[in-house]
Amino acid sequence: VAWLSRGWPERLFEYSNAWFFRAFYPQATADAIVAGGFYPRTLPAAAAALRGRRFLPAVAGFPGPLLMLNGRWDFVFRRDEARFVGAARQGRLTVLPRAGHLANLDRPAAFSQAVEEFARALGTGDRRR
Repeated sequence: VAWLSRGWPERLFEYSNAWFFRAFYPQATADAIVAGGFYPRTLPAAAAALRGRRFLPAVAGFPGPLLMLNGRWDFVFRRDEARFVGAARQGRLTVLPRAGHLANLDRPAAFSQAVEEFARALGTGDRRR
């Protein structure tokens, strides 16, 4: 996406993103996202900041419980989810059916429920944690 955003006119990038959200999400959701705007000029810098970073050691070094929450059709993150959950000291995997890379938008209630169940399993009793 970062590579593509360099060659696309900003207007076309904004139009294609707006089209995507309006085509695949409820009107209220799409309207809110489109109103927030799209900022393609930031993508190359964001990609450069992530390039070469190794996230598996960071996950392995994290001392607390970790929830990996993916959509069933998230082919970006599902590929390595087992390695990441396996590397975590206290890893838990939840895969939401009928959801993709934007699982929180595809299935907002199920996403929230999975996070709440994870928090309850921690025994905190405090939803703010």
